[in-house]
Amino acid sequence: MKIEFKVWILILALALPVAAAAGPWKWAMTLSTQGTGMHILLPYSLYYDSKVEKYYVVDPGNQVLVSFDKKGRFLKSFSAGGQLKVPVAMVKDGRGNLWVVERGANSLTYIDIKKRAVERHELTMPGGDKVYPDRLAVDGQGTMYVLDRMRGSVLALDKDLKVIKEYRIPRGRITDFKVKGDGVWALSRLEGRVYHFSPQGKLLKTLVLKGGDLMFPVSLEVDSVGNIYILDRHGGQVKVYGRQGDFRYAFLEPGKSRGRLYFPAQLVFDPMGRLCVVEEGNGRVEIFQR
Repeated sequence: MKIEFKVWILILALALPVAAAAGPWKWAMTLSTQGTGMHILLPYSLYYDSKVEKYYVVDPGNQVLVSFDKKGRFLKSFSAGGQLKVPVAMVKDGRGNLWVVERGANSLTYIDIKKRAVERHELTMPGGDKVYPDRLAVDGQGTMYVLDRMRGSVLALDKDLKVIKEYRIPRGRITDFKVKGDGVWALSRLEGRVYHFSPQGKLLKTLVLKGGDLMFPVSLEVDSVGNIYILDRHGGQVKVYGRQGDFRYAFLEPGKSRGRLYFPAQLVFDPMGRLCVVEEGNGRVEIFQR
């Protein structure tokens, strides 16, 4: 009887829909300034500094960068002496100084924290056309990448902030991107497709996201085995696809309580493998772990 019961349970488990696999993701913590006297207004992006083990939330609503320790405790907010103009993204260089995309100044801005110096840089294409930076990333060699929101392409920059490579998709525009060891992954919102480029810029693969009822995809992430995570802003969910673009499962729901999403803006994996969801609507970052 015990053997028959175990066999029956196994058959039932195999018969369940793929969506049931959402179980492993559990709420871990929230990056929030509630109770601190400071309120995150409209967080747009997140950066994790592995060297100092800190999260940085970029809040264009308050025109500040807000830092938290690795346990999610609020540390401080930073506005470069009130000089930041609608910051939307940031990274740190090897010396620990900040690079911030300021939409209000259309600048990739260098901030020397020790000298309290702010240097704004207007990016241009090799032909002289303006670049309008949005998302920002840096790879292990220190190369910075920006998403040009006007062209809808990703640009790699040299140390002098000159464009040395452009990642373009055959049609449509890139909405979000991530830089991984195997190259650049890019999301096209309107097409519902994910593109994988080699580090040298060659388009390796185009994945059509099949199923999942995507409403308004705004951000993507890719895990260590090639699963693709898509943030659906209007659906209030994270939807997971396999290596060939096949829908696997969805998790989370719209809402304002803990573990729910309200107008989310970005997905980021931290170095611990936790999935961080930046929420504009709820003014926080929700972090989930397996």
